[in-house]
Amino acid sequence: MGKLPLPFLPFVFSTLFTLIIPSASGLSFNFTSFIVGADQNISYEEAYPADGAIQLIKNLRNANVTNSSGRATYYKPMQLWDEASGNLTDFTTHFSFSIDSQGRRAYGDGLAFFLAPEGSKLPPNLSEGSGLGLTRRDQLLNTTANHFVAVEFDIYKNYFDPPGEHVGIDINSMQSVNNITWLCDIIGGRRTDAWISYNSSTHNLSVAFTGYRNDTVEMQFLSRIVSLRDYLPERVSFGFSASTGSASALHTLYSWDFSSSLEIDDNVTNPIDPATNPLDRKKNRTGLAVGLGVGGGAIVVGAALVGFVIKFMRGHEEDEEGGHVAEEYMDDEFERGTGPKKFSYQELARATNFNKTQMERLMIVGLSCAHPDEHLRPSIRQALHVLNFDAPLPILPSKMPVPSYFAPPVSASSLSIMSYGLTDSEGGMNKSSSYSYNTNSSQLTASSSAS
Repeated sequence: MGKLPLPFLPFVFSTLFTLIIPSASGLSFNFTSFIVGADQNISYEEAYPADGAIQLIKNLRNANVTNSSGRATYYKPMQLWDEASGNLTDFTTHFSFSIDSQGRRAYGDGLAFFLAPEGSKLPPNLSEGSGLGLTRRDQLLNTTANHFVAVEFDIYKNYFDPPGEHVGIDINSMQSVNNITWLCDIIGGRRTDAWISYNSSTHNLSVAFTGYRNDTVEMQFLSRIVSLRDYLPERVSFGFSASTGSASALHTLYSWDFSSSLEIDDNVTNPIDPATNPLDRKKNRTGLAVGLGVGGGAIVVGAALVGFVIKFMRGHEEDEEGGHVAEEYMDDEFERGTGPKKFSYQELARATNFNKTQMERLMIVGLSCAHPDEHLRPSIRQALHVLNFDAPLPILPSKMPVPSYFAPPVSASSLSIMSYGLTDSEGGMNKSSSYSYNTNSSQLTASSSAS
């Protein structure tokens, strides 16, 4: 056998990590700010960039801007699903925004991140804020003219809304299919960070966002099982909309990043998704939980393989002629069928029930469990809920803090973390509950709610 070429080592690394890290293609962008006059591929309807941010409605500083609506959308559509292959996209987005009443206690109405049919525009003749720029007053609860799936951040109670400020998931109606009280600060105009993700295998639309309780930042969560292909066409416009009615506030978007996975390739079709078979799905959930322990061993084996390859490259050199003879012999064995058998990726995927979504959950839960701050690590129960698709993926920080030790201060602030419960509602699954950890008393309290 001839000497292994140097490029083989990166191939080993890429092969190992291809098995454990899902690839992503399709749309991807990151706007850290919005500059006036810059070509940032944003389409505006009554909204506009100002001071490095986007004002989603007409903004007259220190003025009551009532009965106003606006939109900011990405300039090109997203491929949500593909009829030819049946594939549905995964996507994730993170954005930072504020709704500021400028000290007024009467305010409205809110903003939404939405998906709508390609080419969707701000509905004409909007005269009030209850539709959040998504639909008209006469179609608030059953729109036929303006289809959408949206996550609303609503600060005004209409007759169909729950009490107080809330975050909800809307499907062709302003009456949310699932909602949770939003611990926001509209009078103070504090910023909110939100993360929204969609899992094409589980159809889980997950929302994580920041709130405030006793001047402490608190993470909140909301989710809904929904098949987006049942409500939206293959290509969709997406972005933000906002509105005000008789009460007003400033609706400001500061940053936005987004990525989706679906890329159409006429020559390649995805392997059969085990999640489409209920029996396979149940079996996969059990296997995924076991995989949490096996995953570490797989990485160790992979590292050992890389070490073996390096040693082999350094210690074994044979002449090129012998290598060519061996290669020709193996090619002949393949052709005659007496040697090793070649398998396509699709065959291997079907035989092993490989599911990239399950592996994604395994990796993210593993990283979350390795957080240097033990109070931010999930419990075993929380980890199993995520691995079994009973809870949304945890949100990983963009950069992990350096592990360190600090002596406990005399007066420690409390840390609140929202987690998950599970309820059934109208054929979908809604999740919300909370855990609060107090570093002063070292006690864990929990509360849950069902909707």
